[in-house]
Order: sequence, then C-alpha cells, then structure tokens
Amino acid sequence: MQQISSKDNQKVKDIIMLLKGKKHREEQGFFVVEGSRWINDILDYGGMISSVFVAKKTADNFAAVLEKIKKEIGENNLYCVDDKVFEKLSDTVTSQGILAVVSMKENAVKSALLQVKKILYLDTISDPGNMGSIIRTALAAGFKSIILRNCVDVYSPKVVRSTMGALLKVSLYTETKNNDAISFLYKSKFNILAATLKGKNVFTLKGGYDKIVLVIGSEAAGICDKILEFCDTQVTIPMQGTESLNAAVSAGILMYQLSYSGGGNDGGSQ
Repeated sequence: MQQISSKDNQKVKDIIMLLKGKKHREEQGFFVVEGSRWINDILDYGGMISSVFVAKKTADNFAAVLEKIKKEIGENNLYCVDDKVFEKLSDTVTSQGILAVVSMKENAVKSALLQVKKILYLDTISDPGNMGSIIRTALAAGFKSIILRNCVDVYSPKVVRSTMGALLKVSLYTETKNNDAISFLYKSKFNILAATLKGKNVFTLKGGYDKIVLVIGSEAAGICDKILEFCDTQVTIPMQGTESLNAAVSAGILMYQLSYSGGGNDGGSQ
C-alpha cells in the first residue's frame, strides 16, 4: 500500500477537485464515494473502482475490505493517508476513514428504455437530498430506469451519500435539450403520467397500464410546459391542511401506488 503524507500530493488534489466540481467529474469520468458499505456494494455490483484511500488510524479496521480490493485493483492503487490529510478528503462530518474513486456509469442508450415497463422522469430536481431519496425509492418501487432533465448532478457528494448505494443499481439517461427521450417514449406509446396539483386523484385512477412514465417536477416550478405537452394524464395526491409535499415524498407515494395498485399491472417488476 502506498503512503501519502502531504496535502500537496497530486492524488489528494485530484480527489478534492472531484468532490467540489461537476465539470471535473465529467471531464475525468470519476466520482468519490465514502464508507465500506459503498465500496462493498461497488464490488458486488460490478462497479469500477480506480483507487482506494484509507486513513492511517482506521486502516486496521478495514483489513478484510482492503484485501478484497487489492485482489480487484492491485496494491498499487491502495493508499494509506496521514490522518490530517484524510480529513481534507472527507465530505462527511464523521468519516469512517475510507473512500474510493469510482468510474461513472455510462449514460443509458435511449433505445434500451423500450425494454422496461416503468420509467421515472425527473424534471429539474435541484435538491441533492431529494434526488438521493428519490433514487433510493425508485429502486425499491421498481422504477429502475430514470431520466434526468436539468437536474442536480447525481454524482455530487451529497447525492451519492443519500442514495445509499442505489445509484449503482439504477439505469440513468440524461435528457437532451430537444427533449428527445420524452418525445421518443410518447411516440412509442408509453402512458406518460405527470404529477401536478390539479390532476386526477391517483388513488382512484383505474389504469392497468402496461408501460408507464411517471414525471416528477421541481417543488418550485413543477413540470415545465414543454414536458407537460407529452403527458397523457395528470395525477395528484389528495392532501389535507397543506398544498404540496416534498418532491421525494410525492415521488415515493406515486411510484408505489402506480406499481402495486390500479395504475400498474406488473406487480412491481421492472
């Protein structure tokens, strides 16, 4: 295992840039994860780890994990970091003392969207916590294909942390400025449902849809008009005493209702 004792080490500088900058992440094709659970998930689900960094004071705690990683990426890609230096690399308040640099997933091919039954379309979700919660819930509810339009960077540290590993297990497609994905799905006869404040009560909806796209917009502005034009049905969650719900909460309620009740007929399968 290689040793790092200086904050001026180029590897240290690279990690800091990956943590702070979307542009740098996109240019390099890597992002940073913290914690042994995340690293084990990456190994289990075939993710590509480039390098691993562990703080000196916690290295012995991760002996088994480091041995597993060494077999995957080689000892030359493992780094033991001075504790004070590692503090500059951690994005968490209480760090476990281990992190990895990981390759980003390739953007899903548009045509692959036709192979799934349930798709989540996110329009301008800007809060990292909401995005992370939505991705985790989407995985659990069977919406494993997610389209992103003008959203927060899913590889930012706060989003990565809040997905709790679910980011590895979903398929992501980034929408273009021409709205090619939503147009493509509309022409492909998907039932496209938009979450709005003035739609049909989702709990009384009788659908039995074969293939659906659920569109969730930002809390501030909702779904943009250009996307609404492609939506067949607007659905609403009935509420008492409030006018709106958190975007992640709304997305969760709607996904589960459409998966397991009248809106969907595939029993929660992908």
